[in-house]
This record gives sequence, structure tokens and C-alpha cells, in this order.
Amino acid sequence: MRRILVSALFLVGLNLLAGCSTTTLNAVWKDPEYGKGPVASTLVVGVTKNDTLRRLSEDNLATALQRRGVNAVASYRVFPEADQLEKARVEEKVRELGLDSILITRIIDQEEVKVRHPERVYVDSGVSPYRYPSWHYPYYRSWDAYYRHSYQVTRTPATTTEATVYQLETNLYQAENGEVIWSALSETFARKGLEREIEGLVDTIIDSLEEKRLI
Repeated sequence: MRRILVSALFLVGLNLLAGCSTTTLNAVWKDPEYGKGPVASTLVVGVTKNDTLRRLSEDNLATALQRRGVNAVASYRVFPEADQLEKARVEEKVRELGLDSILITRIIDQEEVKVRHPERVYVDSGVSPYRYPSWHYPYYRSWDAYYRHSYQVTRTPATTTEATVYQLETNLYQAENGEVIWSALSETFARKGLEREIEGLVDTIIDSLEEKRLI
């Protein structure tokens, strides 16, 4: 049976937004005095005690950078332990690998939120559920009319789901002097964990680095 969805446009927009997890940039900075051009290589570091999340984020970001010609190395491949990395060890490994930068991402905050999905009304083509007040509907005049109408107009009740909003910071440092040359604050909305949103987060970071001509 062909059906049409009756819903206000702004409610549809809200429902779509609530149903899709996204990453957005809140702020981006680049050192105005940096003039060395795009980085050629980098060590990708994900700061988290969740080893799975660390590996996923580093692998995805390193792969995206490699596709753009950057020699990117995921830090867990050279430092498999999830403990805090020591500065001297990192600097030694960066020199050994001949890398010219370090890209670090970390979660700086997270907040649990509730998302309300509005009621949706589905109606057979050509039938309007709002033509009459409820007590004037023709289908109230007999049980069989009411019964048939029950299949013509159906409603999905409003629901509430939970999600997490992650605030992340990503910084790009020069390896030779340790100075930051680019920094970004991003926000990721996730209903089923940050692990499922890594690709969107990586795309956002890569787009910004490309826009700033750092890769």
C-alpha cells in the first residue's frame, strides 16, 4: 500500500538530524607564521585508554593521510602499549623514522544527551487526517468505517533515545621544534559509541588540513 508521510518540514529535519551521527568543526587555528608548506610525514597519535578506539582512530587517520601522499605512521604500531608515551622515546622514534610532524587527537569532554524523535503520521495517498475535527470524522459513524480507517492512518509515537556528544581536540606539531602549527576543536554526535563515528571524524580532520594546505 502506497503511503505518504504527513509531518511538518522542520520536524522531519530534526528527526533526520537526530538519526544521523555527525562531526562538525567548532574552531580551527593555523600558525600564521608557519611557511614550510604541507607536511610530508607524520606520527598519528590517538590519546585514549581504550585500545580498540586508539587503533581504529590511528589506522583510519593514517590511511586517509597516506592516500593523500603523506607518510603517516599509526603510533600503536611502534608503541603498542596503551600507557602514556614518554617524550624522549617519541622524539627518538620520530627521528628514526624520518617523520617531520606529529598529529595528536584526544577527547577533552563528553556529555550524555537525550534526543526526542517526534510523532510521525502515515496516511494513504489522497487521505487527510486533518480535514475534520476528530468528532466529525465520517469513520466514527460505524464500526466498519472506523475499522477500515485504522489501516489508512497510522502513527508512530514519539520516542526518546540516548546519545553521547564528544568534544575532541586535534593538534599538528612540527617534529623538529615541537611547536603546534594547526589545531582544531571538533564535536561528534554518536548514538552507538565513538568507534562507529571514526570515519566521519577522520573526514572532517582531513578536510580541514587540506583547506589549510597542510597536506
